[in-house]
Amino acid sequence: MQPQTIVERPPEKRWTNEFLDEMRQTTDPLGDRTVAALFENGGLDSVNSLWDRLLKNDQIPPGGLPREIQTYLQQSGTLPAWADPQLISEGERFFINRGVFCLVSLLCCGLPECYVLRNEATVLGTTRNLEQHAYRRIFETTQLIVAVMAPGGLARNGSGVVAAQKVRLMHAAIRHLILNTPRHSATTGPPKGLSEAVQRTPPWDVSKLGRPINQEDMAYTLLTFSYVILRAFRTMEIEVTTDETKAYLHCWNVVGYIMGVREDLLAHNLEEAEFLFSKIKRRQIGESEQGQALANALVDCTKKIIGHETGGILDRSITKHFPPIMMRLLLDRRTVKILRVKRLTFFEWIILILIRILVAPFQSLYQKLVLTLGTKFGALLVDDLTRIPRGWNRRLFQIPEQLRTAWKLKAGRQ
Repeated sequence: MQPQTIVERPPEKRWTNEFLDEMRQTTDPLGDRTVAALFENGGLDSVNSLWDRLLKNDQIPPGGLPREIQTYLQQSGTLPAWADPQLISEGERFFINRGVFCLVSLLCCGLPECYVLRNEATVLGTTRNLEQHAYRRIFETTQLIVAVMAPGGLARNGSGVVAAQKVRLMHAAIRHLILNTPRHSATTGPPKGLSEAVQRTPPWDVSKLGRPINQEDMAYTLLTFSYVILRAFRTMEIEVTTDETKAYLHCWNVVGYIMGVREDLLAHNLEEAEFLFSKIKRRQIGESEQGQALANALVDCTKKIIGHETGGILDRSITKHFPPIMMRLLLDRRTVKILRVKRLTFFEWIILILIRILVAPFQSLYQKLVLTLGTKFGALLVDDLTRIPRGWNRRLFQIPEQLRTAWKLKAGRQ
């Protein structure tokens, strides 16, 4: 089932440069109206307060919500008419079976693919999510995927629906602050929050950069959670059936709808997804200091998360080397070069070469090795995420019991 507004046309006819140029000036009317109404009634302080509450809480705090937020929650929480419960259920089953590798793929290629878009990296650098709070960025994205794809996540008021609503509102708050915060470049010392961080950046050039977190950027980012993860399975020679591919893409299209991505920017099969992702990447790719800092902070933080204990045949002293190796396996050389990912150690180069040598002559052994290493790395990462305090009013990383059992994670960590 597909959105009724989608006309069956070839991707190259639907997603032209002219159309995507228009999408760079288009954002999310509902989210923007909500934040603009807050600003009108309470000024910039009300938007800063909203950002602070969203940042420090797992969900949108229910107590004392302004009328504008209550209206937003009512209007944004409905699934699209074309949402298919059977496809969603099939997507959830795929995640139960392969979710650990999905999380590994997100960290090792999904997030880095965002950082090669120079304008999107500029926005992410402004929010300081990875440069100064890299752990939080890892928590937010991995927790989002679990919330969305866990059984029942996309049901009415499910964890995935609520998480998507929160992200949509955060995006609208970021847009408003970037476009409306007065600049004071003379301020010194570490920024105390997003608004102060924005004050130190040059004014946002809408004509040159497009609007921050615009529809083209949103569509591309959505594809890093859906298409790029499926691409990682293909790159690593791990079989994903046609039905699993269709179901997984459908789940994330539903999420995109809730997050405010236009229906005419949703890809409904792997071919469309590949076309749209590749086209946007070609249009927006470029080096940036923010993108390079974000990518290397991601590698360093992931290695630290899983590198503090040892034990077992594949202990953490070995698995902590997996993030940079996996990045080079899952990203093309141009992307690695643009991000200036840190050079591999001699040990990491040896592992990478051995893995590549196994691809052609020992495909079966290669698939088993990749699944074993990837699953081990992912399980260690997820297990540690469930133990690291997140600060403020946030709970520890949440893994539903059904996923915990399927992924053979340790108990008693939440």
